[in-house]
Amino acid sequence: EILPDMLAEKGIEKTELPQLTTEITTKALRDA
Repeated sequence: EILPDMLAEKGIEKTELPQLTTEITTKALRDA
């Protein structure tokens, strides 16, 4: 799940989520 703080930190707007969710999730899993 993507945290609002994480989004704000990256300057990502909620309207961009559909395109970025998979990419961010993949990176998060990779970094975990």
